[in-house]
Formats: sequence, structure tokens, C-alpha cells
Amino acid sequence: MSLHSNHGSPRGFFLCAATHPQFATAVAAFGMKLRNSPTAGNITWPEIEKIARTHLGGDPGNYRAEFLTLIEKAARLTPPELEQ
Repeated sequence: MSLHSNHGSPRGFFLCAATHPQFATAVAAFGMKLRNSPTAGNITWPEIEKIARTHLGGDPGNYRAEFLTLIEKAARLTPPELEQ
């Protein structure tokens, strides 16, 4: 797969990344959103969950699946006025 075909944008490169980096991105976004970091931008809990769920990959210890429950709990605990 060529890096130059169909993904000239950063989002295009992200969508073509392997499972582990994309899952790691969900973990980083989770941490930034959890502490209300301005660098988190306007990503939502459902968007973070979608990235993580789509890129679970191999999960022999079930740790990645457990991470999904942490996202769900954080989303439930976030007041609606703080969710973008």
C-alpha cells in the first residue's frame, strides 16, 4: 500500500494506520478528555469509543475490552454541558 494513494490528509493517514497505533490514539484521547485538556479538541466519548472498539485487535488478557468499559463509565459521569 502506498502512503500517497488516497490519503493526502492527516485523517487519511490515521485511517490507514495499523490497529495498535489507532488503539493507542484512543487511549491518549481518553486521558486528555478525562482531564479536560485543551489539546483534546472537541473529540467526544462516542468517538473515542468508536476508535477503540474498531481497533481492539488481539486482546488475550481482555485489557482492551476493559478499556471500553472505562470509556463508557467516563461518558456517563461527564455532565452533558461539558460534553462537546
